[in-house]
Amino acid sequence: MPPFPCIIVDDDEIDRLRIMSLVKKFASIRLLAAFENADDALLYLEKESVDILFLDIEMSGTTGIDLRKKAKQVPVCIFVTSYPEHAVESFELDTLDFIVKPINLHRFEQTIKRIEEYMLN
Repeated sequence: MPPFPCIIVDDDEIDRLRIMSLVKKFASIRLLAAFENADDALLYLEKESVDILFLDIEMSGTTGIDLRKKAKQVPVCIFVTSYPEHAVESFELDTLDFIVKPINLHRFEQTIKRIEEYMLN
């Protein structure tokens, strides 16, 4: 199984670095890029093929919800947020998983297993 390419979009640098460090622990996922805003991520997605989005929801400017609506071609979306009240809305956008910050390794492992099962079926 080749690694699935992903990007991370989170306006908080510490959270972005945390997700990056977790992604790098799993051979099934290859981090292509990380962005601090949705607009830069959208420009990247116009040129690159990505299988997985790790998205924050509350960001200045374009939100993670808005980004997902514009990036429906990406098969897997994982929302990573401090705002659990957005869960219902996110699952209306074909979200595979919803992680509430702070992220721990065990919870992230569950997400990776879910991604692998989804992508291989």
